[in-house]
Amino acid sequence: MDEKIYFKVIELFSEKGPRFTIEELARALGTSKRTIYENFKDKEALLDKTIDFFFKDIIEEGEEILNDKTLSKNEKIIKSFNSKPDIESIGSVVRHINELDRYFPLLFKKTEACLDKVWDGVIEFICESEEIKELSNAKRVILKLVLNESMNSGCAVVASHAIGSVPFLMKNKANGLIYPSGKIEKMFEKVK
Repeated sequence: MDEKIYFKVIELFSEKGPRFTIEELARALGTSKRTIYENFKDKEALLDKTIDFFFKDIIEEGEEILNDKTLSKNEKIIKSFNSKPDIESIGSVVRHINELDRYFPLLFKKTEACLDKVWDGVIEFICESEEIKELSNAKRVILKLVLNESMNSGCAVVASHAIGSVPFLMKNKANGLIYPSGKIEKMFEKVK
């Protein structure tokens, strides 16, 4: 029943944020509140386990890709970005992230740490590349913040293809929008 509960929690969270009730969850699952409380001490424990469930496969798949010796560097980067959930699929969940901070600050910190972990391996791998080695630690942190904040806000990064790291860090229409450098009208077309 665990997976069923987690998927239903994610669905309710995407609709109401952390303000959904255990009663609503029980009704949606066709069970009783008591059954839920037999499995989870309280709502915070339920959300905690749901966060683990939500990020587990994303993080593991990212690590597998980066450790795959059969892939070239470019294949690893492309596959890593393709494996990340796109804005459309998680935007409804992450738009409530600030409410999580208000009601469950420790779970908010855990979610931030998971988002960092999702991107850390990819960014470190990219920064090992000869073309990007000069990317300073400060710029790496800023890059990660931009990616995380855009996902947290349900927004997409819009960037020129001429920015050195864009081809490595972004997939057009998956985790952002890329437009041709110097073609501002193309940028406006992309964001319409």
